[in-house]
This record gives sequence, C-alpha cells and structure tokens, in this order.
Amino acid sequence: MTHTSGYTKSRLPERGFARCLNINRRTDNIMKLVVKDIKAYGHHGYFEEERRLGQWFKVDVAVEGNERAMTSDCLDDCVDYRTVVAKVNEIVTGEGIFTVEGLLGKLLSELKSSLHNLQGTLEVTVTKLSPPIPDYDGVLVVSHAINL
Repeated sequence: MTHTSGYTKSRLPERGFARCLNINRRTDNIMKLVVKDIKAYGHHGYFEEERRLGQWFKVDVAVEGNERAMTSDCLDDCVDYRTVVAKVNEIVTGEGIFTVEGLLGKLLSELKSSLHNLQGTLEVTVTKLSPPIPDYDGVLVVSHAINL
C-alpha cells in the first residue's frame, strides 16, 4: 500500500510510520479563549509626567485551553477569564513600569504563573491609548505570544 509520501508501510518501521502520520498534527484538542478590551488606568511610561498623571491602557489576552471544557461544563476544566481580568487590572493599576514592553513582559509572566489549564500559547496585547507623541492621535500597541 503506497501512501502520499511515496513510502510503503512495509518500508518503514511501525513506530516511525506512526510518527510520520502525526507530523504537524496536534494530538490534543485545543480551544482558544480571547478576553478583549480590558481597560485599566495605570501610571506607566518613560516620562515622569506619564507616571505621575497616569493614562488608560487596553489589554487583550488570548489563551489556549483544553477543549474538554466545552463538553464538561465544569469551571475546573476552563481557563477562568475572571482571573485573567483581575490579574490584568492588578498589574496595570499597580506599580509603575517605564516601558510598555516591560508592562507586557510582566503581564505575560504573571498570567502564565496564575492561570491553570493552559496549553499551547498565551498571547497578550497591550495598547497605550494616549502615547505622549506630539501631533499623533493614534495608539501604541505591543503584542507577544509565548509557548507554554
């Protein structure tokens, strides 16, 4: 019997053949939970005025958890989004950090250590809604994903 790779089952060891079939295929079922638009007022920034006056930040968090949560209907199987929101608010409203990249790093680290049932990736996006850049009404966004 010839397979799409051109190899026959008899030409490959059984274990090697099984591994070939699973290349680039996840054996676990993953679902993604996205918590968007968590807004919090924080005192972060390079300039003293930013740290003294504070400003609004928006944070989005995407986490992968086990798909069994969809069938078990049990909170213990879920990534608890209440914890995500509480942890983001705690960090953004907490001690000031000089850079938005530093804030992003702290969010990733703290969320990774405080959430259970995580699999795959954890992605955090931080938006600084009013960066102190003259003649600029945009936003500053940094995003990073880590493999768990």
